[in-house]
Amino acid sequence: MLLLEIIEDILPIILLMALGYFLREKKIINDGLNANLAFLVMNIALPSSIFVSVVKNLDLSQVGSLQEPLFLNVAILAVLYAVSIVLVKLCHIPQGRRGSFINGMVNTNSLFIGMPLNTALFGDKAIPYFIVFYVPSLISIWTIGATLVVNDPTAPGTGAAGSRFQPKRLIQAPLVGCLAAFLVLFLGLHIPKPLFATLGYLGNMVTPLSLIYIGISLSVAGLHNIRFDKDTLVALIGKFVLSPALTAAVFGFAASFGCVLPALATHTFIVQNAVPTLAVLPILATQGKGDVTYAANLVTIGTLLFVVVVPVVMLLVS
Repeated sequence: MLLLEIIEDILPIILLMALGYFLREKKIINDGLNANLAFLVMNIALPSSIFVSVVKNLDLSQVGSLQEPLFLNVAILAVLYAVSIVLVKLCHIPQGRRGSFINGMVNTNSLFIGMPLNTALFGDKAIPYFIVFYVPSLISIWTIGATLVVNDPTAPGTGAAGSRFQPKRLIQAPLVGCLAAFLVLFLGLHIPKPLFATLGYLGNMVTPLSLIYIGISLSVAGLHNIRFDKDTLVALIGKFVLSPALTAAVFGFAASFGCVLPALATHTFIVQNAVPTLAVLPILATQGKGDVTYAANLVTIGTLLFVVVVPVVMLLVS
């Protein structure tokens, strides 16, 4: 019965992705509309959703209780980076693929896949834990993650060597929405009902539009271009097996010292670390003159596999 319930929860996600794929394949949606859809989700719907969710589901008395999951998330990221670097050495991952490999295991597509999935599976009550996951993840992506990829050219001396961290990359619209929500809470501001309702309507678009966008992206990538090799297989095992398993291990280790978090926090973190890697990975690989095909493979195959992996992860955590 539990497996059936999980499949029922996942099926709408699969159907929305299939709808996006179908619309793009039938030329009903073109690439220009695809780009506009991504802008709408990233810069309008997502910030609205995060703002409304935080204001509705979080109060100042809960902020202190989020410190422990925040510290544990930082610890989890450190463990994942360490293990992925070890795997690069053990599996002899070639130059040009190393940065993508590490990102493929450590960092996730939190916004377009992670948040809609979290909302669909756990509801708005899990939003505070998603925020705790999202903020360190965002910092991880645009500091360590991006730096590793853009400084990993296939041919030595041809990439963006010496490329530095750009702080402006951290100032993304969803993070601004999150910060604005915390500012409202701390200052005790009252949001006019019509404005709050409008933001709520915009936020409700996140899940369906994000999943449709993923389906469109799979069509753009072209499923016929998928290629499996050793490096891809190891990265996928790292993402879908080792990453959630190590997350659970960190929580178990913390619990042995008396740091026991609510089940909703544990489930949110484990599921988020089973989400495919960031969609911009091929763009970063292009900038660094790395193996772009390999990076694109990780994103495409990972996005396809996640619909199979998530029910399994949900079954295990349940």
